[in-house]
Amino acid sequence: MFRYIKSILFTLTILAVVVNMSYAQNGKVLTLEQCIEMGLKNNSQFKIAAYQVDRAGANVKGSYSSVLPRITSSFSSGRNTIGETTNLVNSQVFDEATVIDTDGNPITISVPAVDPTTGQFIIDRAERTSPTNSFWGHRFRLSYNQTLFDFGRSWNTIKQAKASFNSSSQDLTSA
Repeated sequence: MFRYIKSILFTLTILAVVVNMSYAQNGKVLTLEQCIEMGLKNNSQFKIAAYQVDRAGANVKGSYSSVLPRITSSFSSGRNTIGETTNLVNSQVFDEATVIDTDGNPITISVPAVDPTTGQFIIDRAERTSPTNSFWGHRFRLSYNQTLFDFGRSWNTIKQAKASFNSSSQDLTSA
């Protein structure tokens, strides 16, 4: 009985290996280049290393932003409306007086009116209403900035980004 079970297990093992091998290759023989390509395509460590190289390359480009000039611009436009307004306005009252010029001709002129009891000028207070006014406002701004000296910090950042790129490239080669 033990022999019988042993031979059934052996037969099932051989059958499993044969079936597994036939499903693994699908009847195709792969070349060495195809195997390498498949390995690189499906290797997660290689994918991660390639992503790190791409990121480090972008960081190198970005590190130059601290030494390159920066130009910014902005534009805004708007319409402002001021509604009808009423103000209390002080205005001086004038009287007409007739004087004789040097040729003996009479001339009528305006003179400030004076209160006879107090002797002060007469001021008239009146409400004046201004109509609704609208106007357009436009604004454009252009600015240029560049760091001239930062004690070598910008250049060291560029060197650090390049070193990180080289390190990532070596990691990709080893992966």
